[in-house]
Amino acid sequence: MARRRIVHVSPLELGDLLEGRRAELRRIFGEDVDVFEVSHLEVDASTLVKAIREAGPDAVVLATAPPLHRRAIEELAPETPVLRPMSKWVRNSRGGEMEERSAGLGLVRADGQLEPLADAALADDG
Repeated sequence: MARRRIVHVSPLELGDLLEGRRAELRRIFGEDVDVFEVSHLEVDASTLVKAIREAGPDAVVLATAPPLHRRAIEELAPETPVLRPMSKWVRNSRGGEMEERSAGLGLVRADGQLEPLADAALADDG
């Protein structure tokens, strides 16, 4: 069986963060996945969405994007799961100051809110 295909959209390469992102996707899908990085710096939103559709991914991770690109990609949500990074505020050990930390990936809902995902939430049950 082929591994699930994930398109990761960001203007920057994941670099050292790729393994952490793969681990989070493995947790959500319950299996190893293939991650394809796509930059959007030189294309308009409609061209980017067309390229994503043609790739036929099992999900799209939208790391960061300008508003027009973000809205266009989030409109894919009814046909393809769109995931976005979530964050949470926690007290650090250096004086108890509040700092923002990663809270994994969340699923973009129809109302634009992010829904936290349980382990294997997007596993292929079929």
